[in-house]
Amino acid sequence: MLPFDSFDAFLLAASRACCSPLAIFIQIQGFFICLALALGWALAAYVRHREIRQMKDSMKRGNTFAFLYHDINALEHSNQVNLPRVTVVMPLKGFGEHNLHNWRTQVNYS
Repeated sequence: MLPFDSFDAFLLAASRACCSPLAIFIQIQGFFICLALALGWALAAYVRHREIRQMKDSMKRGNTFAFLYHDINALEHSNQVNLPRVTVVMPLKGFGEHNLHNWRTQVNYS
């Protein structure tokens, strides 16, 4: 019975430590942190679900590039002037005419 007596003493000391004002403050603080994380997770799931539903609806209407942008017509050349400038670095194999052909197929999505 000696091991149970030491275990009971440990539980008694642990319960006293967990009921101190500092421990209760830490528990309450942990509760609010977990609550904030759970609310953020739920909000992110809602936004993700809404975006997926919007993509599916756009694909049903004929926009096969809905995963890129909701309205593919907004990405036409005349509207691209308003978009920010970016640089794309793509590795291409080959040289000469083959390299030019590879570049054109990448840019034209062929």
